[in-house]
Amino acid sequence: MKNPIVNVSTNIITGFLGVGKTTAILNLINSKPEHERWAILINEAGKVGVDGSVISQTGVYTKQISGGCMCCASGLPMQAAITRLLRESRPDRLIIEPSGIGHPRKIQKTLCIPEYLGVLNLKANICLVDPRHLNDLRYRDSQMFLDQISVADILVANKIDLCSSENISDFENFSQQQNFSASQIKTTSFAALNAQWLDLPHNIRAHRVLSTMPDPVEYFTESKQFPDHYVFSEQMLCRWIKQLQITRVKAIVKTEKGVLLFNCVESTISISVVEQFTSNRIELISQRRLEHDIWSGLESQ
Repeated sequence: MKNPIVNVSTNIITGFLGVGKTTAILNLINSKPEHERWAILINEAGKVGVDGSVISQTGVYTKQISGGCMCCASGLPMQAAITRLLRESRPDRLIIEPSGIGHPRKIQKTLCIPEYLGVLNLKANICLVDPRHLNDLRYRDSQMFLDQISVADILVANKIDLCSSENISDFENFSQQQNFSASQIKTTSFAALNAQWLDLPHNIRAHRVLSTMPDPVEYFTESKQFPDHYVFSEQMLCRWIKQLQITRVKAIVKTEKGVLLFNCVESTISISVVEQFTSNRIELISQRRLEHDIWSGLESQ
């Protein structure tokens, strides 16, 4: 008979669309103690997941919930996923990555239900922020953005290598003005997080609601899985992504240069090589309703 699962260190790593959550988790996995068993639970807004495919290639147990916020519908999809994940992987640490347009406060509430008492040991919640977005009202007025910050024990300004001194000053002022519950404010580049932060305490009583207003921005998602034999042109795909002019694009596809991961935030595209091919997947997130023929301009090479 297996021993009961107890005291699993649990962290939420949250942040808005494209801020670097998945990259942060990959970096943390690279510094994972060899004797520890980790499990990752990822929530994807689209129906076909991209981030889960990337993280699973590290060999760490990864479970993905796709197609909307995992904490909605009374949290049942999330509870079922966590229960199965714990049973199958028996981890020492559980890291949860909510969707960039999810509701981390609801996720945190689910983690505190009686069923997980003594099973999950809540540690620091980490929220990543891109300082370049702090003067954009689409972020500043977003209930989701404020919700992510409100649950943070550690608030991290990421991508400071791309920030101006004014951006950094904006972040410092924003942190002070909002009177965040976060006990620590950090800065970093390339989503490099100190693995020791994961063991810092979680202070649930300190977290407060920063806004109760309904979110003024609505997001729409579309995703598609293409046949495995498709081989895309890298240049063609970049042109197609740029002409979309939408908030977020993620794609893991087979190209003439091998399997590539495309990440696009506000028309800025980054491309990286992926060692293993799973399937051709593309996910779109937009603040406007996407047309039914959105995929028509995308053809295999």
